[in-house]
Amino acid sequence: MLERMIGVEHGAIGEFNNLKEPSNEVLKILSQLPRKSRVGLETFGEDAPPELLEQFYPEDGYYFDRIKEECEKHGLEVVPLDDIDVYKKIDRISKLKQKLERKKKRTLSDVHQNYSYDIQMHHAAFVERDEHMRRTILEEDPAVIILGTGHVLPLTTDYEFLSAFRRDIKVGYDMNFD
Repeated sequence: MLERMIGVEHGAIGEFNNLKEPSNEVLKILSQLPRKSRVGLETFGEDAPPELLEQFYPEDGYYFDRIKEECEKHGLEVVPLDDIDVYKKIDRISKLKQKLERKKKRTLSDVHQNYSYDIQMHHAAFVERDEHMRRTILEEDPAVIILGTGHVLPLTTDYEFLSAFRRDIKVGYDMNFD
């Protein structure tokens, strides 16, 4: 039963994440959850291909890895909310875009195609990912979700999503920057 959403400023796809450690407030929230509570995270499941993990989720200082460690410490179940297929799509389009950008002489058609790749990547990264996260939250029903702020903000104004819980949900933001 979703009780709380926490938005995190953790960096964009493929960038080194600037938020290194969860704040004391977030750690306290996790420590107070009953054992076996479910915590939804913006992360892949165990079946994620290593090449995608390396490309999109750098190991060093990754915020959500710290949250996973805390969940394990307190006997909480992590519910991965990210969609591997969307990341594969982003990776495929990104490679096509890079190939196009390496061409020495580009035509107007190439410029249009490059723009199309940008739109496709943006749609996958925000629209398709958010829809997958929304569905997973409703299906898996975690007690707490911790996502990038860019994913939490749309949920706070999604009446259909919020009405599924039939009660108020606390929303907070973790800004514990390094």
